[in-house]
Amino acid sequence: MAKISETELQKRLRKLEAAALDPSDTVVLTDDQYTLSENVVYLAYASALSNLVNGNISNQSDATDFQYSPYNAAGVLMAFRGYFSSNSIYASGDPTDYTWESTSGLTGFTSSERYFTTSTGVLSTLGNPTEPGSGITWTIISAGSAIPGTAVWVAERFTVSGVTSGWTINAVGAYVNTSILQDDSVTTVKILNDAVTADKLANSINTDIALGVAANGTAGAALLKTGGAMTGAITTNSTFDGRDVSTDGTKLDSIEASATADQTNAEIRAAIEAASDSNVFTDADHTKLNAIEASATADQTQAEINALGITATSVDLGNWTITESSGTLFFATSGTNKMKLEANGNLTCVGTITENGTI
Repeated sequence: MAKISETELQKRLRKLEAAALDPSDTVVLTDDQYTLSENVVYLAYASALSNLVNGNISNQSDATDFQYSPYNAAGVLMAFRGYFSSNSIYASGDPTDYTWESTSGLTGFTSSERYFTTSTGVLSTLGNPTEPGSGITWTIISAGSAIPGTAVWVAERFTVSGVTSGWTINAVGAYVNTSILQDDSVTTVKILNDAVTADKLANSINTDIALGVAANGTAGAALLKTGGAMTGAITTNSTFDGRDVSTDGTKLDSIEASATADQTNAEIRAAIEAASDSNVFTDADHTKLNAIEASATADQTQAEINALGITATSVDLGNWTITESSGTLFFATSGTNKMKLEANGNLTCVGTITENGTI
């Protein structure tokens, strides 16, 4: 693009200023694009340029701090100015479209005005430093001073060759853009699922989530995923791990302490032996019991024996046998009768009778 003179540039800048105030200026629709009815000159600035040849650069990265304001944030004039002629309604954002020259020695750069406000209102309510919006206060930023950290919006205008630009207002506050959000404008239904990722949350929130945040929002009262002690009663209107705790609890209450259903025979026997007033009935005991006749006794009294009315014709006394026959008693040893006692009192003996004492 051919280089224009300083005089021609000033003419075009004045024409731009006049056109901005002329309501007859029109924008035309060409095909599907809006354009200006005639070419205008767009200006851009940079703090440094690399590989500058005949006023042009070949790469966007050759321009440092490319912007449309002649002054940086501290109010210092930028080192290079570029101009671009076009009928587009937008200034080009490509520094290679511009023809560049040094601002050193150029005249016409008379001032840069910067103001800030701490208002968090939307852009349409701010007005500007010349005509501030209702309740909005704009405070000047001195040349060479940085933008205050409390600033939410910054307004800037500058004068070049006697032409004063309009105010440009940009958001500089944290989490603010040119369409600053109004109070209550972000609601749950407007946030898509998974739209807010962990890297957008404060570290403290991520820590709480990792620990398992309780209903009151504090990690200190939360139960860790890896386990921990709970204080207070735990209730549920559902189940725990598929189990109805209330039903299981009722069943558990009806089971005696230390009850078991899987004891071995040895464990059962040991438990019986350990109990008081209990004995183990063995196989030997069973055999002995089978060998005892029904109603057998070993502790009858004489009266009980007599009451039984027991009668016998022979009594085995071991070495002697007493046998009764037809009222006569026979006393025998080794199967041989040795003495006979008849009912009339006659006594017959085998062998020698020795008298000793009286009868």
